[in-house]
Amino acid sequence: METKRTKHTTYKIGYHFVWTPKYRKDILTGKIATFVEEEIKRLCENNQWTIGSLNIQEDHVHLFVGAPPAIAPSQIANTLKEITARQVFKQFPEIKKQLWGG
Repeated sequence: METKRTKHTTYKIGYHFVWTPKYRKDILTGKIATFVEEEIKRLCENNQWTIGSLNIQEDHVHLFVGAPPAIAPSQIANTLKEITARQVFKQFPEIKKQLWGG
């Protein structure tokens, strides 16, 4: 990651996020993993966050992302997890049944 500037600051901040699906089920495979990766990249691009690395495994997601200091890490995590989950459930309704028992 490179050093970035705003009007009043110079920063080089990176956050490492790791999150899992409910009960750490192995659902992040195939089309779902590809969809989640594309969705995370789209969200980061829309919010002007820089992805350092993104690794999606069967039961968890690792993301190293850079963002301006005005944005709280919790806001980044909430945005990514909330929108990605909503889109996955909309695109793949069978996953919701698998995670929540129908």
